[in-house]
Amino acid sequence: MALHSDVIVLGSGPAGVLTAVLLARRGYAVVLLTRQRSRPRIEGVSRRVLDVLRAHGLAEAAAAVGPEVARTAIWNGARAARNREHVTARPAFDAALLRDAARDGVRAIPTRRVGILARADGAAVKFVGADGSEETITARFLVEARGRSAPSPRAGRIRGPETTALTRRIAGAPAAPCTAVESFADGWAWFVSDGTDSFLQIFVDSTEGLPKRGALAAHFDRLAAALPLAQEMIGAGRPAGAVTTRNATPCLAPKVITDRSIRVGDAAAAVDPLSGHGLFEAAGSALAAAAAIHTILAKPANAALARRFFAERTDASFERYCRLGRDFYALETRWPERVFWRARAAWPDRQPAHGPAAFGAVTIDRRPVV
Repeated sequence: MALHSDVIVLGSGPAGVLTAVLLARRGYAVVLLTRQRSRPRIEGVSRRVLDVLRAHGLAEAAAAVGPEVARTAIWNGARAARNREHVTARPAFDAALLRDAARDGVRAIPTRRVGILARADGAAVKFVGADGSEETITARFLVEARGRSAPSPRAGRIRGPETTALTRRIAGAPAAPCTAVESFADGWAWFVSDGTDSFLQIFVDSTEGLPKRGALAAHFDRLAAALPLAQEMIGAGRPAGAVTTRNATPCLAPKVITDRSIRVGDAAAAVDPLSGHGLFEAAGSALAAAAAIHTILAKPANAALARRFFAERTDASFERYCRLGRDFYALETRWPERVFWRARAAWPDRQPAHGPAAFGAVTIDRRPVV
């Protein structure tokens, strides 16, 4: 017999968990299908993300956020301290999110594999549990929150310049938490250490592909050698283990909401990591999604308004963050003809990230606002 719930959430990152928690607090039965991350990761968490976690009672996740450090940057040849971020071990952070979800009554089920089934009157998901058992769960609504790995139709999808993050662990690197950002001729890099683990992540254009896996380590080492700030931060450390790859291309899904499903976080709109707003946008997406889902389920007469609200918010956020990333790329003027910089300094368009107020175009409309 199939399990049943009001809402199924696929994915247990910040977007999925915050959406699940907010709906559970509204009285909905929520099942969270999770899949354990296999790779250790450290992320930079902004103070705004920490504020959101605290404001919405995700105390365990807030406590798992690491220490705040100043980020050192070399961009366009100039060295400066730019912004601050909390260096946070992602596995511990994700585990804390699940504890917060459990405290609010969200049922989390670890899975190995998940498949969405076609259903006209709601949502249905078939999954293989962590113990190998097969189950089916039905619900009134489905939340897709599996980030960039979520399946997405190609037709109508908007993608920016193809970008891949090459990541390698650094053994014996700094004992104190630190982060650094640095541009070079063929991309940019982010070094991070939480005082225990350290990683160097290099972002490159992958339009023409990348070297074969056996040649990735040598390719990574050649790129790393062109990074004086990273080499300074690494000090006596050394690369350890294999180079892993992760898609970092800005991408907007073609349809982010229906009357039975919604895409949140990176599954809806994955922004360029250079914008520095990925986790903050994931939280904002969850806040909007929870309101839209509750409206659709509790007040079906307003469903069209809720869909329009969430779709327009997602489009506008993606557009704004893409333009912010473009403007930051354009600040690097040393290699204007290199493929990486030429493509990103002009995408997505030439419109300003923050245009002047057009008072002559003001109209009166009825729509939800935040």
